[in-house]
Amino acid sequence: MRWTVDAATTSITGRADILTSLPVSATSVGRHSGCRLPFGPDGYLWVTAGDAATGTNPQDPQSLGGKILRVDRDGDPAPGNMGPPFRPEIYSYGHRNRRVSPSGRATARRTRSSTGRTATTR
Repeated sequence: MRWTVDAATTSITGRADILTSLPVSATSVGRHSGCRLPFGPDGYLWVTAGDAATGTNPQDPQSLGGKILRVDRDGDPAPGNMGPPFRPEIYSYGHRNRRVSPSGRATARRTRSSTGRTATTR
């Protein structure tokens, strides 16, 4: 979500949801539902989404769970993301509860995910 905070930091205006459909675990609150939201040096918002304790989410090209997402400030997909059959916001898939490095960028290489499957990173 995006909003504007007034100078006195007492109110917000212009709230807009820029990325929706992130899965959350209904039965295990907080378990693999966390994410990080840094802006990278490329100016795009990097979102790491956990698998929401659902083992099929990381490999499902239409689920945002278990993915690294990359979008602009309006929520539009960044150029160079995975492409079909994946949702356009998806930069990388196959993760259980991925983190973004302190520099604000996901590691751009093939890694072994915490589920034991090969995770595809770009």
